Amino acid sequence: MQREEFYLRSSDNQTTIHGICWEPKGAAVAVLQLSHGMMEHIGRYDHFACWMAKQGVAVIGHDHLGHGKTGDVRDLSYFSDEKGSVYLIQDLYKITQVVEKRFLHIPHILLGHSMGSFITRRYLTVYGKHLDGVILMGTGGQPLWMGAMGKLAAMITGIIRGRRYQSQLLQQMVLGSYNYAFRPNRTTNDWLSRDKDQVDAFLKDPYCNIPFSCQAYVDFFNILIDLELHRQFGAIPRNLPVLLISGEQDPVGGFGKGVRRVYKQLLSIGMKDVSMKLYPKARHELLNEINRQEVYEDLRNWMEGKGFLNR
Repeated sequence: MQREEFYLRSSDNQTTIHGICWEPKGAAVAVLQLSHGMMEHIGRYDHFACWMAKQGVAVIGHDHLGHGKTGDVRDLSYFSDEKGSVYLIQDLYKITQVVEKRFLHIPHILLGHSMGSFITRRYLTVYGKHLDGVILMGTGGQPLWMGAMGKLAAMITGIIRGRRYQSQLLQQMVLGSYNYAFRPNRTTNDWLSRDKDQVDAFLKDPYCNIPFSCQAYVDFFNILIDLELHRQFGAIPRNLPVLLISGEQDPVGGFGKGVRRVYKQLLSIGMKDVSMKLYPKARHELLNEINRQEVYEDLRNWMEGKGFLNR
């Protein structure tokens, strides 16, 4: 297995994107593109990517704007002065273009986790025709009014305190309730996983758990609002295979309720190949859960079942 870091120019024409590609020893039979979650980075997927590479699947992904090694460390939690939500999606396509040049004539699957799953869902409305399959992990669905109220709160706070301001009140409003179901709490992030070592590693990682800026929240809520308005949903390829996976104890997915909402939404617009699996007792980060090996194998089996590993 070969692990290679790479850099390219962001669609904002200012920032340098950091990415990682994991390749199997022999020729790859498929390529899995990753879109990571909020307040983390692509390097956290190393164990999963190495395992996939051993199955013959190349894995590639980048640090989103405001995350990891993309851009300046002073810009962690900040996407852009304007059009941040657009740049997130366009940068994902830049990695897709790398895939199309580097891995010819093999299936291309996009896996989005948490925030990355919401970005992925919006991505499908613009660039879905470039994909052979999609995996949405740790996603959810909230009413339109919640996204609108969140955006308004972030905008007002940004006007008063500055767009780069990291508001503890906003952080509490968006993520603060997630830990309630797991009281008494050992840490502020018990909701991520039942694996204490993985939670501790997240908290110790200098690129993780950095509160979003006001403007980053505005950009993120823009994506949520677009999804609730079904903006450009007509452009999503209806034959695209989609797999939704989540923990039954994942608060981001409303403990299964929000995931089922997204599942029904996709079926309602005429998607022909949508499946879903909820893992009992599992929390938010399925790839870092105590049953992660089961999840790894399920993802591989789904790709094999769709014929992605048989070419």
